[in-house]
Amino acid sequence: MDNPPFDVIFKDDRTEGRNEEGVHWIARGFSENVDIPARASIATKVVGSQSNSFTLKPRERTFIVCAFSSDYKTQDCQSAVIEKVLSHDKL
Repeated sequence: MDNPPFDVIFKDDRTEGRNEEGVHWIARGFSENVDIPARASIATKVVGSQSNSFTLKPRERTFIVCAFSSDYKTQDCQSAVIEKVLSHDKL
């Protein structure tokens, strides 16, 4: 390693996307040449909006929900975090 911690030791798998309900998600995992494959995911959503952009305005509330999970907690962490943020879309 010539440049720790930036040298890539294990190839990672990354995916990200948005759905029509305004959820933006990112997942990252390690599955090749590792003893224990691992994957984690995060999802975010602006409550009450189908867009993931927003403008902060004086005296107005903006709520953003965020969920994190890994494949140690659930078999499909990506679906789990998307479901979690959608379950909090109405505060």
